[in-house]
Amino acid sequence: MTVLSLTDIVGYGAALMTLVTFAQKRMQVMRVSAIAANILFIGYGALGPFYPVALLHLVLLPLNLLRLAEHRRGARLSGEPGSLPLIEQWHRALQEPDDRFNQSDAAHT
Repeated sequence: MTVLSLTDIVGYGAALMTLVTFAQKRMQVMRVSAIAANILFIGYGALGPFYPVALLHLVLLPLNLLRLAEHRRGARLSGEPGSLPLIEQWHRALQEPDDRFNQSDAAHT
């Protein structure tokens, strides 16, 4: 049986977080998981030592942080539902007219 080193564990964690990142549908969640992957890959690169990996993710980390901040700022300004607290999302949804079930639908004639 092979015992994994700390470097291996961090590397597998980074790879798993990258997979989680690619599986996301929402931009904000994708950025947060990408940031976690960046942090893990920086640790992996430093422990390895795999300096090109660490350097790449040292460059990507501030970029992901910047894009996350831009997304949050833009979503907040636009009133995008994902940026609002859940209670505010429900309040807005209740105030908007629901025209999915219109009386003029073919089923009613």
